[in-house]
Amino acid sequence: MKDDLNQRLIESAERWIDYQDKLIEIFHRADNDSTSRITWLVAISGFAIINIPLVISYTAAKIPIFYILLPWLVTATIGIVTHWQFRNRRNSELLNYITKRGLLMAYLTNGVEFATIADLNDIIENKKEPLSKYFKEQLSTTRLTDFLELAIMLCFVASIAITIHVLLP
Repeated sequence: MKDDLNQRLIESAERWIDYQDKLIEIFHRADNDSTSRITWLVAISGFAIINIPLVISYTAAKIPIFYILLPWLVTATIGIVTHWQFRNRRNSELLNYITKRGLLMAYLTNGVEFATIADLNDIIENKKEPLSKYFKEQLSTTRLTDFLELAIMLCFVASIAITIHVLLP
């Protein structure tokens, strides 16, 4: 009976390794999509910064050009910081993945006779050191990155709205 339970624990650990491999692929795909989106927003902001002075010179806008360019400058700056933060998030996700996978592989190498549900549960729930530290770091960088991504989207929309409001009488 105990050997059967231990064998199931080993099989569960093997499934968790497969799950972690698939999860990191999903994370990388999502990060690549988000990074691409941020790059485009920064490029559009730069294009606006370069071209708005030319457009303003042909219109009768009564507002100083700085106030029109400011939201675009803020959008571009937040975009650059967000792009850098994506690298930090990717690094923390990778560190967490490598550590968890290593602990699961070590669990497997201990064999069926030493498999316990408590050890597997500690790995899965990120309670084993140094995994808990890496997991907390991953959560904090993910929260900051998500906040910055939302902020750049809102700044981009505000930049467009302000520009349209000023340029279209």
